[in-house]
Amino acid sequence: MAERKSDFGNASILGTGVYLPERIVSNTELVTTVPFSGDWILNRTGIESRRIATEKECTSDLAAAAAENALRSSGVEAQEIDLLIVATITPDRLLPSTAAIVREKIGALKSISFDLNAACSGFVFALDVAEKYIRMGQARYALVIAADTLSRFTATTDPKNYILFGDGAGAALLHRGNGNEGIKGSLFGMDTKYPADWLTIHVGSEFVGSKAGGNGNLPLFSMNGAKIFHWAVKTVPKSIQSTLDKYDISMDDIRLIIPHQANKRIITAVADRLNIPLDKFMLTIDIYGNTSAASIPIALDKAIAEDKLKRGDLFMLVGFGGGLAWGNTIIEL
Repeated sequence: MAERKSDFGNASILGTGVYLPERIVSNTELVTTVPFSGDWILNRTGIESRRIATEKECTSDLAAAAAENALRSSGVEAQEIDLLIVATITPDRLLPSTAAIVREKIGALKSISFDLNAACSGFVFALDVAEKYIRMGQARYALVIAADTLSRFTATTDPKNYILFGDGAGAALLHRGNGNEGIKGSLFGMDTKYPADWLTIHVGSEFVGSKAGGNGNLPLFSMNGAKIFHWAVKTVPKSIQSTLDKYDISMDDIRLIIPHQANKRIITAVADRLNIPLDKFMLTIDIYGNTSAASIPIALDKAIAEDKLKRGDLFMLVGFGGGLAWGNTIIEL
């Protein structure tokens, strides 16, 4: 295994936490508003239900609750946090950052705080940034949160996307570890040759003012599902193997792969192409749907809670999505 040394110690996971809205929307409920059967939704996506935020819950509310749960599991106080990153594509507002809002809500008033937008790969990208702060000695404790409320940005007029998304947040607290545990290495890539409209949300300077004909923002999520599916099935297996090769790690050494929960058919196809069993992948899409950037930390927290990961285990986080970006990280718990 390729070694990564630092005078300030490894960046290791001290604790995790999640927040999922109370409201559960099953396929049975959903089919009253979309032109699909429950069986069709399940067969095409692997989703049976999803959590939906209330009208009073913003992305920062979900993020703050997940952060507090991660702090509680870690035994660390909010005022000890040096760095706070929120990975999201559904911020409360464009300004200030959601991280700035969360910082105030949880009392992490000494932290450097900012948002990071890498879509469904956001948690993995944010972990990499936090690791650098820790390895450079600029942070002792780094709180990485991923939160999204994509249900707010989809509509029944786009039913194939409307059925996919749930809301949620997950968080991990990183600290300076002294042993072998922690982040072993990461690999990232972007395929920018593809059209932006394959996966986008129509918010920003392109859609306001005179350029938009005075019509203002149209804040709706848009995705070409078929194109993204084929891109992911082609790209993700190669990215996983490239990450293993870079750090001289065998797939047999990996206890669990925790992928972005985009679609069960994508994950199944990735497993088939890598010739590994599906049960090596952590799956939560059936009960939570696609929670965008939050899906990986939510699945990580669940894997730890269910003893699918224990101290000393190697596992890989696999993110992919808008950009089109992908990122993988190998970690020893």
